[in-house]
Amino acid sequence: MNRQQRREAARAQRRQANRPTRPPRWNNGTSGLDLIRQLTPFEPHEITALALPPRVAFDALKAGRADAEDFDTLACITNVALVRSESIGPQAVQVAKEAQDALMRIKARQARTGSLGVTHADVVDLLGALDLHEQIIELSTPQELTDAYREVLRRMETGATLK
Repeated sequence: MNRQQRREAARAQRRQANRPTRPPRWNNGTSGLDLIRQLTPFEPHEITALALPPRVAFDALKAGRADAEDFDTLACITNVALVRSESIGPQAVQVAKEAQDALMRIKARQARTGSLGVTHADVVDLLGALDLHEQIIELSTPQELTDAYREVLRRMETGATLK
């Protein structure tokens, strides 16, 4: 093997290493079933698994033992609820925006006092968002929630949503 062939082989190897790997889409035996699964509603146990972490974060916030992760969980579900509720109706959008306002008040209070604390108005607004989020999970497909989450990430990059 001469120098030119070794250089070509090294270039080809680097190109192969830099190429992003993608999971095979249609060459496994269950890909059609995966597509159907993305378009069917959630099972009851999946709804519970998706609805439980925000409730736990909310309880921690009410009890005064919340941390940044709990706050981020609540911010995420309000953002997803806002994106999904845009296709539902103005009342749902209003509930999500009120919850976002409550989270902004909580964040401002944390900047002043150093701890995450809530008022009664914050609790009421966040409870509405939690209920809305659970209803959205019950009525949405996994694909719709994935699309909503991607839209939230896109809006976060542009600075249009709560981080």
